[in-house]
Amino acid sequence: MRNPNLRELRRLSGLTTREVSQLSRQIAIETSIPSYALSCGWLARLENHQTVPNVYNLTSLSVIYGVPIRQLLPCYGINASALSSKQLSIRTPRTMPLQDQELSHTKPPLFAPFANRPQKTTLMPVPACAPGRFSSLHSECGHSRVTYGRIGADDFTLYPLVLPGSIVQIARDCKSPERALWWHEIERPIYFFELRDGYAYGWCELKDGILTVVSHPLSSCQARCFAYPADIQITGRIVALTMFLSPPQPQLPRTQELRSYSR
Repeated sequence: MRNPNLRELRRLSGLTTREVSQLSRQIAIETSIPSYALSCGWLARLENHQTVPNVYNLTSLSVIYGVPIRQLLPCYGINASALSSKQLSIRTPRTMPLQDQELSHTKPPLFAPFANRPQKTTLMPVPACAPGRFSSLHSECGHSRVTYGRIGADDFTLYPLVLPGSIVQIARDCKSPERALWWHEIERPIYFFELRDGYAYGWCELKDGILTVVSHPLSSCQARCFAYPADIQITGRIVALTMFLSPPQPQLPRTQELRSYSR
């Protein structure tokens, strides 16, 4: 379906430019923010593509026409759905959470080139790894509240069990470490954490108010201890992941050394 332009939206609302201007002034008065006010002349230039709106203008038009701001963006050649997929190719240096957003029609690629992975672990918008890929796992994993995260390209906490650049599904209803029996490392619960200055993931141990983020013994990463819950929060338990089985050789930090074994 074609996106209507601003003139069509105004006419669908049954408003004249003068009425739109009056309503915008009302918004400006009620919010005490003059930037929400739109003049008739400016509206005419806007509808004729002779000027570009700012965030205040778009907010006023969104309220007056009764449509989400994102529905106004295509009028200016901005495809928000396509742009949201770029999160997978933007290199961020730290592990971070990805914000949940209601972008149900977004279908960005699940995988981006490994070299373009963010450096740090982060959260992801749900559409960045769903729909049609992880969304069907909601009922299968038994968790109704889930979000998604991306393991940073520099995050080797559980390497080689979990590779940098992996996409993980996080069950938000698991907010505390489970006292579960596990016989193999693959069964040990993995958690996603929010820190004061970023995000992290890994196994964990909680004792006497100290939460220890435990790394894989082959990763050469040190365990990290935090005061819980003052300095660390549990976002949830990682219940599913997608990762590259044969990525390019990862660049380990200089402080880490690959172990070599001789027979």
